[in-house]
Amino acid sequence: MEQMTASGGGQQPANAPRIGVAFFYHESHSFSPIATDLAAFEAEDHHEGDRLIDVYSGTQTELGGFLDVLGARGATPVPLTAAAAMPAGTVTTAAYATLLREFELALRRAVADNPLDGLLLALHGSMVSETEQDPEGAIIELARAILGADAQIAVTFDLHANVSGTPAECGALIFGYQTYPHIDMYDQGVRAANALLDALAGEPLTVRTVRLPMLLRSINMRTAEGPMADVVEFARARETGGVRAVSPHAGFPYADTRCSGAAVSVVAADPSEAERVAQEVAEYFWAQRERYQVDVAAIPEALAAARDAIAVGETPVVLADVADNPQSGGSADTTVLLREVFAADLGTVLMSAICDDGVVRVARSAGVGAVLETQLAGKASTEFGAPLTVKAEVLAATDGVYVNDGPFNAGLSVDTGGAAWLRLRTVGGHPVSATADVVVTGRPITANDPALYRYLGVDPTAYDVLAWKVKNHFRAAFEPVVGRIIPVDAPGPAQTDFTALRFQHTDTAAWPFDGDRKLGDLTADEPLTGAVRPFTIRPATHEDLPDIAEFHVAVWQEAYAGLMDAGFLRTLTPERRLPEWEQALGRAPGYQVLVAHSASGAFLGFGSAHRHDDTGPLGLELHTLNLTPEARGTGLAAVLIDRLLGDEPAFAWVVDGNARAFEFYRKVGFEPTDDRRPDEESRVDDIRVVRGAR
Repeated sequence: MEQMTASGGGQQPANAPRIGVAFFYHESHSFSPIATDLAAFEAEDHHEGDRLIDVYSGTQTELGGFLDVLGARGATPVPLTAAAAMPAGTVTTAAYATLLREFELALRRAVADNPLDGLLLALHGSMVSETEQDPEGAIIELARAILGADAQIAVTFDLHANVSGTPAECGALIFGYQTYPHIDMYDQGVRAANALLDALAGEPLTVRTVRLPMLLRSINMRTAEGPMADVVEFARARETGGVRAVSPHAGFPYADTRCSGAAVSVVAADPSEAERVAQEVAEYFWAQRERYQVDVAAIPEALAAARDAIAVGETPVVLADVADNPQSGGSADTTVLLREVFAADLGTVLMSAICDDGVVRVARSAGVGAVLETQLAGKASTEFGAPLTVKAEVLAATDGVYVNDGPFNAGLSVDTGGAAWLRLRTVGGHPVSATADVVVTGRPITANDPALYRYLGVDPTAYDVLAWKVKNHFRAAFEPVVGRIIPVDAPGPAQTDFTALRFQHTDTAAWPFDGDRKLGDLTADEPLTGAVRPFTIRPATHEDLPDIAEFHVAVWQEAYAGLMDAGFLRTLTPERRLPEWEQALGRAPGYQVLVAHSASGAFLGFGSAHRHDDTGPLGLELHTLNLTPEARGTGLAAVLIDRLLGDEPAFAWVVDGNARAFEFYRKVGFEPTDDRRPDEESRVDDIRVVRGAR
C-alpha cells in the first residue's frame, strides 16, 4: 500500500477548499447481550475538533487517508467529530442521540464560520441503534440538509456494510473496503478524498447502488481466496475509464435491519455506465452465493483436527472461536470451547483475549507473582457457558494500552481497559497437566495485533494450541507465523448459521432463508432531484428539552383555546412540562423523541412515540407531533411519522373537537374509533385514532 507523506494539518491557501472530516464506526449485533452505550465509545474513540488530526494523522485508517490527500492537494481539513466502539449490541438511544447531536452542532459551527465545500465521512455501515435501523443513512441525510445541494460528500464503508439507498439518494460518493482482513482502509480513504476533490474541480461523478436479496456468511469471506476474492476481482476489473470505484458490500446479517444484506455501489462519470456496471457486478455477486455456505467444524471435529495438526507439527494450531469474536459482536467471554479444550488435554494452550474486567482489576491490584482464586468469564450471559472456577498465577498485568503494528489498523492506539497474562494451575478444582495460559482484557477486543502479546511478554508461537476469540482479521498479522487454522462452531452470539436466529426486521424472504429465491429485477438507487430536505431530524437529547417543553406549552395554549378549560391551560408552563420530557427520555427505547431543525438550525418542532406492552394497533402510540408554522407543508410531519412508527400499526389520541387534527390524521392513514378517554384536568375527552400496518 502506498503511504502519502503530506500532513493533514498546517497552513493552507485562503481559497483552499474547506472539507469537513468525520468518523462514525460501529458494527452492531442485535443479538448480543452487551448494549453499546456512550462509555463504550469513550473507551475506544470519541474525539472532537483538532483532536481528530492529532489521533489519526499518520495512521493506516480512512481518516489517515483523508488527511494525507487534503494536505497534499492544498485543501483545508475541518475536523468535526469521531466516534467508534468495539462491535457489540445495539447502540443505546441516549448514546446515538448524543453522538448525532455532537456531529450536527460541529457541522453547523463549521458552516457558520465559512461554508464547507465538501464532507468526508468514514462510516462502518452496519450501526444500529435501539430506535434507528439506518444510522449511517441518517447521518448522511442530516449532513446533506445542512450542507445543501452544491457541497460534495464522499463516504467510506466497511466491507460488511448494510448499505441502504439513502447514501446514493443523497449523492454521496461511495468507496467500500475491498479486503478482508481489512487492510485497505487507508487506500479507500485516499480514493474517496481524491474523488471528492476531483468532483469539486469539475469532474462529473455520480453514484449508483444496487441491493441484492441475499445475506451471506462472513466466515468464508476472506479476499485472499474464495468467493469474495472472486467478486472483488470481478469488481476491480471494471474500474476502468470513467468508472472510479466499484464496491461490493457483503453486508452484516446480525445487525437485523430492513436494509441488511449485500449490495453493490459504483462511482462513475456517466450515470448509465454506473448503473450498467452495478447491475453486472450484482448479478455476478448473486451467482456466487452458494459458495459462501461453508460448514464450520463442531467442537469434537475441531479438537480431533487440532490433535492431527499437532501430530504433524502444524503448530501452533489456532482454534478460532468465531461465534464469540468481538468484531462480530461477541462478548469474548463464552466458555464452552474453553472447557472442552482443557478436557481434551492437547498440550500447551494460550486462550485469548478473554474479557473479564473484574479479573483484570484483581490481577493488577495483586501484582505479578500473586495467585488468584476466581471465577473467569461466562459473566455477560450464562447462555453460552458458566464461569470457569480457576486458580491462576499472575505473570503480567498492565494498563493494556498499545499501538497496533498492523497491517490491520496500523499505527492506531488501542486501550483494552487493562490486560493480564495468567497461568492457570487448576480449572474447576482439577490440576492443569500442561501449560495453560490466558490473556484477559478489561473490555471485549479481538486480539488481532502482535503488539498486545509483545506488550505483555507473551510469545504465541511457543504454544501448541491458541484458543482465540477471532474470525478472520487476525490472519493479516498471524497467518504467516501460526500453523493450522481451524474455525470452530462453538455456542456464541455470532453463530455461523444465522438463519437459526430470531430476526425481527430482516427480510426473511431473502436468500438463504428462502433457498429458492430468485434475483428478480434490480433497481439502482441514485441521487434524487431535489433530495435536499429543508430540515434535519435526530433523536432528542437533554439539551433539546427546554425548547421542546416551551414549544409544547405554546402549542397547547394556541390549539386548545376554547376546547379545554382555560384555567387548566393557564397552569401549563415550560417548567411543569420539562420534568415530563426528562422522564420520557429516561424511558428509551420504549419512548422515542425526535427533534427537527431547519438547515440553518432553527427549531421546527418535535414528535414522540411510546411503545406499550399491547400487540397489534394498540402497541405503538404516536404520542406527540408538534410543528412550527414554518414547518408546515415541507413534508416534515410525514417524515417524522415514518421515523417514529415505520410500517407498524399504531394509534394516537386526539382531543374531541380538534377538527384540524382529525383532518391531518385522516390524511396520514388514521381513522377515528369509538374509544374515548376523559381527562379530568382539561375537562375534555380524547378520541382514539388507529392505523393498520402499511
